Amino acid sequence: MQVLDIPRIKGTVYEDAKTLERYSTDMSGYHLQPRLVILPADEEDVLNLLEFAKATAIPITPRGAGSNLSGSAVGEGLILHFRNMAELLRVKDSTVSIQPGVVYRDLNEKMAPKRLTLRYDVSSGGFSTIGGNIATKAGGLRSIKYGNADESIRHLRFICPSHDLVDTSQTLRPSLEQDICSLRTKLLSDDKARSWLSSRKGLKSSSGYNLQALIEHEDPADIVSHLMAGSVGSLGIFTQLSLKLVPVPSDRRFFVAFFRDLLDAIRAAPALVDLKPSALEVMDSFGTNLVRDEGGIAVPANTEATLLIEFDDNKELQDDKLAALLSRASLDFERIEEQSTAEKVWKIRWTMLTRLKRMREDTEHRYLSFVDDMAVPLKHLHPFISEVRKIFREERLDAVIFGHIGEGNLHIRPLIWKQDWKQVVSKVGRRCFDAVLSHGGTLTAEHGTGRNRAPYLPDEWGKNLYPYFHVIKKIFDPDDLLNPGVIFTTHDITHNLRF
Repeated sequence: MQVLDIPRIKGTVYEDAKTLERYSTDMSGYHLQPRLVILPADEEDVLNLLEFAKATAIPITPRGAGSNLSGSAVGEGLILHFRNMAELLRVKDSTVSIQPGVVYRDLNEKMAPKRLTLRYDVSSGGFSTIGGNIATKAGGLRSIKYGNADESIRHLRFICPSHDLVDTSQTLRPSLEQDICSLRTKLLSDDKARSWLSSRKGLKSSSGYNLQALIEHEDPADIVSHLMAGSVGSLGIFTQLSLKLVPVPSDRRFFVAFFRDLLDAIRAAPALVDLKPSALEVMDSFGTNLVRDEGGIAVPANTEATLLIEFDDNKELQDDKLAALLSRASLDFERIEEQSTAEKVWKIRWTMLTRLKRMREDTEHRYLSFVDDMAVPLKHLHPFISEVRKIFREERLDAVIFGHIGEGNLHIRPLIWKQDWKQVVSKVGRRCFDAVLSHGGTLTAEHGTGRNRAPYLPDEWGKNLYPYFHVIKKIFDPDDLLNPGVIFTTHDITHNLRF
């Protein structure tokens, strides 16, 4: 391979085989070996590296912790890893400004003395970076109340091929502002497109580019900030994020409810959502058995699903309504008063993904993440999950199901055997994606688009809206230098995927 004569930068450049191999994968299982791995030291480094990429037509993939599950943190050009750009720059009132490599949990620990927090609460918060959270429009265990990561955005600084440095706290360059205003005008005058977007306003989604930003915001700078959310590094490279924090709740009340079947738990969810919980999570028999073994609470013998229900505002909780609802719907329920017990149960939910990941050590069968983040309107969740279960029965597959039931967003991990695995993944993926779209849902609710969703974006967004993605890409990155293949692709989802 030709040696690259990159510009002099203050950061660190790696080209040894061991490092390149380590960065050739993320948590998704995709494998693409980069030409170089670079740890930029500052914004100037990123600008210089982008100029180099423009001159050489070598693509750039920004990367945080590599915790992405859609295959958008790997690439064949330059990997820019932001481990060395992880400073908390300033805090003023309830706004914090940080570099993109700051880890979610680290920021919340630093903000704890001020009783402030980022509250969406990703289960990967112990290691995932906030730049990655914004890039994927991540949700979390408490996004039912606090929204996905993009709800926290005040302003962004990022670098893109068309406009170099963009700072949305400042007036945009006239050319960028004109492009954004023209795009918004076009979308708002497109009755079919606007109507379809309006019909999905309550649907949790991180699929494709965030077209809702063009409807929900009027100021061009705000539109640009929120277009970056969910763009998985394909429009710009973050160098600074200004985010709004919320007060740490003073009172949290935690309940666990047990159900005979997952569908019984799903039936109970809409009424529970009406009570305005700060978290409403479900685990099927896999997670329920972990609660039984490790949770420190009694689980009825015939329990096959467990709901975790939290309220962090006493004014929102009506004990009698909750008790009456769960008495009718569940086998049993309990308020968890002991903090140590609550932490045990929440830890089980937080670690579901890593537990399944560790089970990949078995070389003959693995829980793969190709249909793990679909969502539907809550009223459609029961028929959708019924159909997905039917698919798995017909394909003779076991699966683990858990996730954010209150938002209609479930993580589904089929157990795939090594024999003919690519054909199985393609077929089952196609069937599951057809099912979620037939129920008015989305391919991905909080993990962002990537190599395991991009082939199906035209199916979800349709001929009226999908062309807008090309327009947006042209505004920011017309030569496809930033993270190619994660929004637009002609490849099957198994391309470059390892078992």
